[in-house]
Amino acid sequence: FLCRRRFRQLLLVQTLPDPLDMRNHDYWVGMQRNARPPRREIGIFAEYTIGGFPRSWEERSLKLGGDYFRDAVFYANTITMRATWTQPSGFQFRNHDEYYALRVQTFWRARVAKRKIRLFTKAKLLLERAHTSDLELTRPSITTLCNQTLHVHAVLHQYGRARDLYGKIM
Repeated sequence: FLCRRRFRQLLLVQTLPDPLDMRNHDYWVGMQRNARPPRREIGIFAEYTIGGFPRSWEERSLKLGGDYFRDAVFYANTITMRATWTQPSGFQFRNHDEYYALRVQTFWRARVAKRKIRLFTKAKLLLERAHTSDLELTRPSITTLCNQTLHVHAVLHQYGRARDLYGKIM
């Protein structure tokens, strides 16, 4: 079985376009879309099967161009979408501790990214609401003055008015 799988892999390497050539980039992005979902994802790399990984027993009998290629795999970088036939160096782990350490790091980075997105959303709302508050009508505090100045400078691009407000802040 392994010899046949290796033979099919070599046949595909010779017949399909070279994934390392940038002229074939769109072809391999389409192959990744057709091969969804990936069989495995480790870090930024994903392992895809030619023709896709079957989601059910009925899909196992489907053919790609008349041939079964369910065991021919290629690897892709999920960020750059670059594909390769060879397994990336970061795809193999010496033990399970490395794998689980990578998983914990991935979850931590996702948590940090969610926090940053939440802060950006809060800052955007602050900027949107800054122009509705009139400084003369509200109690002048340093916070409202800074928010108003930032809005006038960064959003409205009224640099003369912003210069006066910066003077009041100082």
